[in-house]
Amino acid sequence: LFFISEYNHTMKHFHFFERVLASFFQSTTTRTAGYNTIDFSRISYATVLVSIILMYIGASPGSTGGGIKTPTLAIIVLSVISIMKGSRDVTVFNRRFSDEIMMKVLALIALSLFFVLSIVFILLMIEPFSFEKILFESFSAFGTVGLSMGITSFLSSIGKLLIIILMFIGRVGALTFIFAFAENVLPLKYAVPQENVDIG
Repeated sequence: LFFISEYNHTMKHFHFFERVLASFFQSTTTRTAGYNTIDFSRISYATVLVSIILMYIGASPGSTGGGIKTPTLAIIVLSVISIMKGSRDVTVFNRRFSDEIMMKVLALIALSLFFVLSIVFILLMIEPFSFEKILFESFSAFGTVGLSMGITSFLSSIGKLLIIILMFIGRVGALTFIFAFAENVLPLKYAVPQENVDIG
């Protein structure tokens, strides 16, 4: 996707092999490394979208990267496949994911989007930069990536503080952040009746 969207944009002066190499490198480094071989302040809107998606996914568990992590994405994809197959369980390699794991995945997606989009909303009100630059900066902070479209040093003190908070949440993890405040909540020792709700 980098190769397609930047072929005649920031990489238009590159040779074919350099375009392939730069595309591979940028799609990898966007996950957490933060290095760049192209000018991110001049990338196309399509590349901004691709970068945001990759930064939101982030690295794998156990690494120093942020984001929702690759297994979370895999479970979401497997859930969609299971629904399309009409299967009751989400399975892979003859193993089934528990309901608790599925709930944590949904909570992680919801909480992370809530945190990121809330800060994006505030930054859009207090900072003079364009929508795509603030969105890119916020998702880069959440994924602890380190990439920028050139606005980091020009943010206000409040804007920089918000980006720092987002980096902290992204590194610690949205679920861990919430569990830290909910650790003293006692679990229910009973089950309530089940209810079916129409969705979609």
